[in-house]
Amino acid sequence: MLEASTISIVHDDARRAGRDAADELIDVMGGRPDFVLLFASAKYDGRAMLDGLRGRLGSDARIAGCSSLAEIDGRGGLTESVTAMGLRLGSALRVTPLLDVSNDGDDRALGRRLGERARALAPSLLLMFYDSLRVNGPYVLRGLQDVLGATFPMVGGGAGNLGQFDRAYQIADGGVVSGGASVVVFSGPIRIATAARSGWIPVGGEHRITGVEKGNVVRTIDDRPALELYQEYLGARAVAVASLAVEFPLAVVGGLEGTYRPAEGEIAVLRAVAGIDIQRKALILGGDVPEGTLVRMTTGTRDDVIRAAEVATERALRAMPNPSCALLFDCVARKLVLGTRYRDELHKPLERLGSIPKAGFYTHGELSPVDGVSMCHNETFTLALLEG
Repeated sequence: MLEASTISIVHDDARRAGRDAADELIDVMGGRPDFVLLFASAKYDGRAMLDGLRGRLGSDARIAGCSSLAEIDGRGGLTESVTAMGLRLGSALRVTPLLDVSNDGDDRALGRRLGERARALAPSLLLMFYDSLRVNGPYVLRGLQDVLGATFPMVGGGAGNLGQFDRAYQIADGGVVSGGASVVVFSGPIRIATAARSGWIPVGGEHRITGVEKGNVVRTIDDRPALELYQEYLGARAVAVASLAVEFPLAVVGGLEGTYRPAEGEIAVLRAVAGIDIQRKALILGGDVPEGTLVRMTTGTRDDVIRAAEVATERALRAMPNPSCALLFDCVARKLVLGTRYRDELHKPLERLGSIPKAGFYTHGELSPVDGVSMCHNETFTLALLEG
């Protein structure tokens, strides 16, 4: 039977933080865990922290995770912490961490390599944490799906840093890399219930993306400069388009694999407007959108965004009322949009989850199934409940 415990440590020294995290896990679990899921502030030197952790848990300790802007435990959002969830797996369940890097820039090939290695382990579930600064997460996901199938359950998110966007790291067992992906392969009997909600509401008609560069730079929408159409929607607010863009993501409503529009008025997948190219009148999105993708503009209040996290949690708990643990992956852009109210977003979900062990982090892109097909999201609150 799957058992879990979560701890969080804050210490200025990375190696000491790793040692303290290991000691606390051993203490609360009454012994060494079978596996450790690790989310740590990018302020820490990943190698030193991992050495501290393995120095206490043993060189054969099974560990996987990534760096983050901020971490999540049962108390809410944290900063500059080492947050670790220890798992006891029982006799039938196995966990195998995998790690690979994208040396040639072919991120889909990276996903395929990881998928082939995972397939050999008779997988039941995958967690995936990718370098959001150097790796195209949707391409890695597609590579995994090329091997394992579109409906194979995968959750996780993009590893980030302190907001300087210069380095993120991924961890598996004794390895620490940047520019790659860490995959956790669960093999054996395990159940998962997932939910993903954003809170943004589609408005206006559908628009077709007609010109794209590098997968995520949208040059034209409806054969017009993308920025012009976006500014028309913003109206008087367009003078502050660069600072407001994160508050008005695009809703994907058609043109990609999977179900992106389960019901009118409900958005399955968002693409954040991560940047503006004024000279070329282009929108730089937080995820890829091939030409032909159908999108709508969106609107939403901070209350809508906060309520969405509660709704997602309620949905997951209806599907799995008594999980062994909960994993929360919450887009860092939501934290920016909510500002001083960012703690309010997690209040109700954590209250609903009660004493269930929880861990997660603020992501740069989220992975979660929509109607059974795993997809990459932006500006979305996602969670996965596990029972084994």
